Amino acid sequence: MGFRFRRTKKILPGVRLNVGKRGVSMSFGPKGMKHTISTTGRTTTTVGIPGTGLSYSKSNVQGKPKAAAGANPPYPTALSRKLQAVKIVSGIIIAILIFASVMSVIL
Repeated sequence: MGFRFRRTKKILPGVRLNVGKRGVSMSFGPKGMKHTISTTGRTTTTVGIPGTGLSYSKSNVQGKPKAAAGANPPYPTALSRKLQAVKIVSGIIIAILIFASVMSVIL
């Protein structure tokens, strides 16, 4: 069994900053409905009925074309790895800036 790490911080009403082992994400929306954008390129929309445990989620991964059945997926190029690193770093910087600005307003 592997180790897991996940921390969630409420920034504003309806806005949460999520930090996990594999990336950072921001969640937006009221109870029963939220949209999550991750630095890994994944977006998830979840709709549920609060208090029942029933929900429906749909995830999309941007930037990854679907390969034909039986075809080998292409290997990532050096440029695509650099772009992915830039996306991750910029997402972390944006999350830190948002968190710092919210903390300065609160304090």
